[in-house]
Amino acid sequence: MESSLIEKMRINRQMRLICLWCAIPMMVLLFGGLTISGFISPIHPSASAAEVAHQYRTNTDAIRIGLAISFAGVIFLLPFGAAIAAQTRRIESLPSVLTYTQTAAFAAGSLIFVIPWVCWQTAAFRPERADSEILLLNDLGWICFVFAYVAFTTWLFAIGLAILSDTGKNPVYPRWLGYYNFFVALTFIPDNLIPFFKTGPFDWRGVFPYWFPFAMYGIWILVMVVQTVKSINRETAGEQAEPRTAEDAHPDPARLARTAT
Repeated sequence: MESSLIEKMRINRQMRLICLWCAIPMMVLLFGGLTISGFISPIHPSASAAEVAHQYRTNTDAIRIGLAISFAGVIFLLPFGAAIAAQTRRIESLPSVLTYTQTAAFAAGSLIFVIPWVCWQTAAFRPERADSEILLLNDLGWICFVFAYVAFTTWLFAIGLAILSDTGKNPVYPRWLGYYNFFVALTFIPDNLIPFFKTGPFDWRGVFPYWFPFAMYGIWILVMVVQTVKSINRETAGEQAEPRTAEDAHPDPARLARTAT
């Protein structure tokens, strides 16, 4: 029984790593596709209906292809989020509600995140539509894109609280990472101001609602990947260490079962 539990732990660890590394294709597809479509820099919210329609009509194929590529990147958000939730679940003092909140938040974030792509692709599907209709779809897409922050802010707060709830001698994640998650979550809050501005640093392509949070999100993904890999490697090192006590030499199967989940 003990050997089967150890094998289960090994498979569990491998699957967490595989899901975690889904962050790489997610970022490549997301940022690459938006760049191809020309949407990495959003259409200006003060642009007229004719200007917005002109962009969709003159770059139709690039928009369709780029958005299709970036849309596929959202697929990898789900396993990436699941890997982090699974790793924080190893915190013995973790309130289970934080695991459920993480799961609900990144799942909702994935769903909300696809709505902008549907709006933009609909606008590009029939570029012969009236200018006002294309403008409406474009506006709806960008506002949905920026307002997706609600789910992502909740997700990062749940991760931060999970990390700070760790009272073990060998914490799963360093404590500073919990505060870092809070900080990144707060950088998304200015997105709430976009309905009030069509120009300036608070419009949907401005520094505070778009460029700064977008950059912070990309950095956050890399930080979480690095720290989670380190956390999983520490597990491996701990399992391969020489037993120091009789309990380590002959571990309790119940304790191993908890570790394997």
